Parts: sequence; structure tokens; C-alpha cells
Amino acid sequence: MYVWAGAPATAAIYVVVTNLGSAGMGAISSVYSQIFLPKIYASKGEFTLKYIRNALILSLIVGIGAIVTGKYLLMFLTKNDYVEYAHAIGFGVLVEAGNLVIGAATVYLMLNNAAKATIFCNVMAAIGSMAGGYLMMHYFPENAFAIGVPIALSQIFIGLFLISYIVRLQRIKNKEMK
Repeated sequence: MYVWAGAPATAAIYVVVTNLGSAGMGAISSVYSQIFLPKIYASKGEFTLKYIRNALILSLIVGIGAIVTGKYLLMFLTKNDYVEYAHAIGFGVLVEAGNLVIGAATVYLMLNNAAKATIFCNVMAAIGSMAGGYLMMHYFPENAFAIGVPIALSQIFIGLFLISYIVRLQRIKNKEMK
């Protein structure tokens, strides 16, 4: 949207800086999920909330590391022009962390024949993200941080919705077992 609206520099800044966070978190997420995602399948979903908790802790550590080292990484890997936007690296970390959580939640829901719940929250998050993107572009066209806000909020919305849905399904399951 930003490119079409005549703000390609804003979009470029966002992409360059957040890709650093996405790449780092993506690499760590890939290793984490390869090691621990099979435990969700093996436990028929019982390991899901532990997986998500540990994924969030891991994401927090990566996010803190990105904030601490972001300026130096940007100076080393890109042009110095991007250093003032170093905190936008967190958006890349947040989006990849969201993908890690959403992936685990989706596996749980598939294992429990409840995957239809993902349709609602994904559609709502997409609509909200597009509307938020339009508003940010309209009111803050030169602010690279504004691009990440609706994207991050949509990931948070999906993650929280799916986690709460899993907790509710597990409570129902536990009551039925008693």
C-alpha cells in the first residue's frame, strides 16, 4: 500500500529493518519447531501450551537480543541510514514469533478437529490489518514504525484468540474425562 500511495522509501525502510528481525527469529523458530513440534503430535496436543509458553520465552529473549544488538547489526549489515529505525527489528521478531505460536495452535486444533476456528480469527485479523494499514498509511505515511503496528496487532489477536480457544477446549476435555 505504501508504495502505491507514493511512500516507497517508508516501505523500504520497514522491509530492510524488520527483515533482520524476521530472519533471526525465523532461523531460531525453525530449529525450535523441528525439535519440539513432534511432541505436540506425539502427545495428541497435550504439549501445545508448554510449547507455546516456551516459544514465547524464546521469542522474548530474541526480542531483547534484537533490541540490544539491533543498531550494531544494522550498521554492520546495511547502511547507517537505517540505524535510527533499529527498534523496528522488533516487528520482524514479533511477526515470526506469532507464526511460531499460530503454527502450534493450528496443529492442536487440527488434532482435535477444531481447525475451523482458525478461519474466523484469520479473516478478522486480515480485515483489521488491512484497515489498520490504510489508517497508518493515511495518517502517518512517512513513519516506518506505523507499518508494523497493524501487522503486529493482527498476529497478537490471532495468537491470543487461538490460545484462549485451546485453553477452553482443554478445560472441556478435562471435565469430560472426570
